[in-house]
Amino acid sequence: MSATRLIALVATATFTLPALASDFERADAADSPSAPAVSAAVDPAAQEGYVERSVITTNVVDREPQDEVRELTNDHTQVFYFSDLRNLAGETVTHRWEFGGSVIAEIPFAVGAPRWRVHSSKNLLPEWVGEWTVSIVDSGGQVLATDTFVYTEAIGGEADAELAPVGEGPAGSAQP
Repeated sequence: MSATRLIALVATATFTLPALASDFERADAADSPSAPAVSAAVDPAAQEGYVERSVITTNVVDREPQDEVRELTNDHTQVFYFSDLRNLAGETVTHRWEFGGSVIAEIPFAVGAPRWRVHSSKNLLPEWVGEWTVSIVDSGGQVLATDTFVYTEAIGGEADAELAPVGEGPAGSAQP
């Protein structure tokens, strides 16, 4: 093998995301078998933090949302808010749950790595029908993303949720 080929192989191995996976505390790049190579010219730490994805869902499995909820009937008693955060390591972000113009819950999370997936949940009472807003707020109070869902009366006692597979339909509103 020539010296030129050896150098190229070493550079490729050095700059793949799986090689960095040991730095991540939660499921991140190591979970993806098709993780792309990172360019040596781009410093991820120099990029401003942002929300890659935010999803209201009925369940989170292996740190991934299982569906996307826009409307949920009140015979469901729990809902989740999933966030995929980028370049916010060392910061605290909060999931803010709002209903009827009031903050119902705020759940803070310490972000531990350049990519950080996190979720919170809210137990819902059947009488809390109406529009709900869930926001991701940074430590300075800036809203990074906002999503909404409507909690409605069940008809005839049947569970009825308007669900969309993740990756289809509109993503959360106000995502950068």
